[in-house]
Amino acid sequence: MSIKIGINDIHRYLRNSPQPEEFSPVAFRAGYDELLARTREHLPDCRILLIDPFYISNDTYAGSFRYKVLELLPEYLDVVHDMCSKYGTLSERTHERFQNLLKHRDPDYFCPEPVHPNLCGHLVIAEAVYQTLC
Repeated sequence: MSIKIGINDIHRYLRNSPQPEEFSPVAFRAGYDELLARTREHLPDCRILLIDPFYISNDTYAGSFRYKVLELLPEYLDVVHDMCSKYGTLSERTHERFQNLLKHRDPDYFCPEPVHPNLCGHLVIAEAVYQTLC
């Protein structure tokens, strides 16, 4: 089973959805922990792969929404990494992978906007998942 969640939580939290506390890093941690606890309870032998939320951007303008996402994202990534340790899951650090690739290519090469990859971006994820599972 693979699980890739988190980026929508960050967006809702930053955009002050009607109840932003439901999408805070603290709430994300509690929800993720509950999801994995229930999964382990009902599927104890299931191999689980946690895929980091990612944001394909290198925006450095401090006033931009993209910059705010990039600043907050590490808190959510820490949750995913903590859950990997707690539940002994496999891990794929897609955000880190894309950030390394952005040193060589513009974000548009992988994604027309930061969260919905194009074919090339999907191939990066697919290759990473394949390497992790093999």
